[in-house]
Amino acid sequence: MNIQFYIESKNGHDTENVPEEELQQRVETELRNDRFVTIEKQDGSKEMLTEQDIPTTSEEEQWAEKCENTKSVTSTNKAKGG
Repeated sequence: MNIQFYIESKNGHDTENVPEEELQQRVETELRNDRFVTIEKQDGSKEMLTEQDIPTTSEEEQWAEKCENTKSVTSTNKAKGG
C-alpha cells in the first residue's frame, strides 16, 4: 500500500506515493532535513513530529507504531511554523 506524502514547496505541495514499508525511513529523512512532519491516521487524528522525535534504538517499536495506519504525511518547512 502506498501512502500520500505531501512535501511543501514554493508552488504549494508536491505529492509522492511512498510505499508503506519505506514510510518510517522517509519521515526520518524529512525530520533530519529540518522540517516538521505531520502524520494523519486513518481515523483522522494527526500528530506533528520534529527532529527531537526521531527515536533512539530503544524506542524503535514506538516509532514503528507512529507510522502504522497512516492515511497521509505532510512535510513542512520549520520557518513557516508547520
